Amino acid sequence: MKRVAVFADAGYIWVQLTHVVLNRQGKRDEIIVDEQRLNKSIKTLISQLLPDTELLRIYWYDGLVNGAPSPFNAKLNGQDGFKLRYGTVNSVGQQKGVDGLLIADLLNLSQNKSITDAVVISGDGDLAPGVEAAQTFGIKVYCLSIGPSDASSPVLQSVADVNCLWSDKQVRTFVSKFDQNQTVTDDTDNLDKSLRDVANEVYSELQDEQRVCLSNSQIIPKTVDAILLYKAKVSLGRILTENERFTLRKMLKDQGSVTESTQNEPLDMETIAKNWLSQLNSVEKSSIQSDRAIPSDLDKRLLSYARGELGGQYLTEEQKKALRNAVKINNLLQAN
Repeated sequence: MKRVAVFADAGYIWVQLTHVVLNRQGKRDEIIVDEQRLNKSIKTLISQLLPDTELLRIYWYDGLVNGAPSPFNAKLNGQDGFKLRYGTVNSVGQQKGVDGLLIADLLNLSQNKSITDAVVISGDGDLAPGVEAAQTFGIKVYCLSIGPSDASSPVLQSVADVNCLWSDKQVRTFVSKFDQNQTVTDDTDNLDKSLRDVANEVYSELQDEQRVCLSNSQIIPKTVDAILLYKAKVSLGRILTENERFTLRKMLKDQGSVTESTQNEPLDMETIAKNWLSQLNSVEKSSIQSDRAIPSDLDKRLLSYARGELGGQYLTEEQKKALRNAVKINNLLQAN
């Protein structure tokens, strides 16, 4: 079985994406990258370059800023098939340690015969020795470039087995210009819903201790706030106004306040469980066993139903556990 891994130099990719969209080198915050479409574009491209070859995973190499991943990388980490690898970023924005990580992963996979092919998305000539070393293990290396050809090292391209281009047309399917001067014309109701959806999504991804911190202090941690604003920017396709940022943050804080009050009130999990079970067919009910976890597809439906019954509020881990137990007990009683 042929197997390929992708080794993506994020620093190179971001710079080249700005060239494609802005026709010049720009900053990361001048463009918007849709991580889901990026994932799809990479996988489509790999299937075209290497048909009948299994994709092991996509390694994404980037630097940590102040010891934390960027909001974009936090979202990218949730995409299937991605593995994020971090170096550091110095005071002038240069990545450090990324080349070494990429070469180490490339050689480890090559030496262990985990892959037969490698696609390197980079223009860095410092990777050339690592590419040549991987080739000694029988690995075929593809060098995938983006944007202007003069941004890719001729040394790297000369050692690659195959050089190919990620076309501007393909790139534009997942990246666009971020226009700070775009006129705000959103319908008020739609805008409010969009902001609330973002706040709900971010809150649902918080750990329990983060929710407790939010409800107790009402201060949004910087990392959470960065993710909140980034997701809103992507959702609206533009920068938020000061009033919109205030509203969005208040919506997130309100989630914490409502959840705290919900925790202090006994929830009728018994009734929710019974009502939800009444909607299932016999096959679905038979798949729920008292000594096993509820099947994932049913569990998602259960939590979604409970959230609806609770006015859109998310359950804590303890509440989820109580609800699942109530479902199992009531399902067993109904069966007997």
